[in-house]
Amino acid sequence: MAFSVTADHARQEQVWENVNRSGYDEPYQIRRMLTEATVRASDRGGAYEQAGGGVLRDLFEHDDGGWLQDVALLDRLVIVTEKLTAEAETIMDLGGRWFSIRPN
Repeated sequence: MAFSVTADHARQEQVWENVNRSGYDEPYQIRRMLTEATVRASDRGGAYEQAGGGVLRDLFEHDDGGWLQDVALLDRLVIVTEKLTAEAETIMDLGGRWFSIRPN
């Protein structure tokens, strides 16, 4: 069941070989190996998915939203949010009363 977190058969085979060699065959370890190039999702994955980012989801376990696959896209969204925050702080310094950044 742990292997179902990804449809990438080549990656599944790599992890399977590693598991057979190492003896580390606990489901959480397998899932961690299969998702090591991803970022754990949270309730705030909406902007990421709207921007076209792929999400891995586990069919058999509660996955807290899954794993975000496109780390480069996630980095770009973070940079945009940081730029918006800096601009909003500049506006606040000029007398603005409040601001709210809502990427969703």
